[in-house]
Parts: sequence; C-alpha cells; structure tokens
Amino acid sequence: SYAGNTDILPLMQMIMIIMPEELAIYQLQARNLARYVGQPFMGRAILRQAILQNPFHPLLYELYASMAFIWIFGELPSTQQAYAAIKYLDKAISLYPETESAASPPDPAYTPENFHVLKARLFLELGLPDKALATWKRSGLPLTGDDRIVQILRDYQISGTAPARLFEPIEEPQEPQEPRPQPQ
Repeated sequence: SYAGNTDILPLMQMIMIIMPEELAIYQLQARNLARYVGQPFMGRAILRQAILQNPFHPLLYELYASMAFIWIFGELPSTQQAYAAIKYLDKAISLYPETESAASPPDPAYTPENFHVLKARLFLELGLPDKALATWKRSGLPLTGDDRIVQILRDYQISGTAPARLFEPIEEPQEPQEPRPQPQ
C-alpha cells in the first residue's frame, strides 16, 4: 500500500518528471502526503505544480477538486480552509466539460453534483444554511433520503428556521502553548 509509504515518494516524483500529463500520480502523491504522512501543505504544493504543468488537460477539474479535498480532509478544518475548499470546488465546476468523451469517462467522485454536495456541506458547517440550500439545488439532486445533510436542508427549506450545525462549529486552529516551567 502507498498509504504512508515515504519510500515510494521518489518513484512518484520520477514519474511526474517523465510523464507530467498523468494526473493520477499527482493526486496519489498529494493524498499520500496530506492524509497519511501528515504534510497537507506539501500535498497542495504537488497539486499546484500539476495545475501549472497541465493547464489545458481535459481532466484539469480533477486537480482542482483534489485540492479542495485536501483542504477539507487533510487536516483539522478551519473557516479559512472551508472557504479555500469552496474556491477550488468552484473552479472544478467551472472547468468541468459540457460533454464527456467516451474515451475518458469521468471518475464518479469527480462530478459537479458531488462538488455541489461538498460545498453545501461546507456552507452548513460555516453556519450559512441559505447558501447551503442554494448550492444543493444547483447539484440537481433531490432533497430526499435519509442522509444527514439532506435532512437538515429539507427541514430548513420547510421551516425556514436555521438548522443545528451539521458538526461542531469550525474553529480557527489555536497555536499550541509551550509548557511553562514550574517553579521548584
């Protein structure tokens, strides 16, 4: 498994040099660094490199979505990270092709519907139910089913009262305090 495997990183780097058009290797290395090695900053740097090297790639939207995923799931969430993820999801949506090529069917995770669902979740976490509901509607998905986000948005649409937060409020990370020496 590549998860947390730092020995594989030089091999991945070599593949990125030889075949910069292969987006999956950037995504794998970024996810490995962010999620399993605990270096989300380096994961985002890898994706920025991929975006710069492949500005006209037909699957460029996947790199922007991957960047959003790292902002969302790569470390403890904060308000700033939620807005950064929303920005990257917006870019992924804007780059998504109108028609899909039969030679390159989309990855089922990388669709505008899923991008809108993630944005709706982030807006709920930020305490912005109006934006969450509007974003969900843009996904084209019905507000049916037992999913927690669907239940919250459906209740909000019917009652108009602000929902309880989906999760704990996103707080800005605090700098760890150095332990103070105790007098002896």
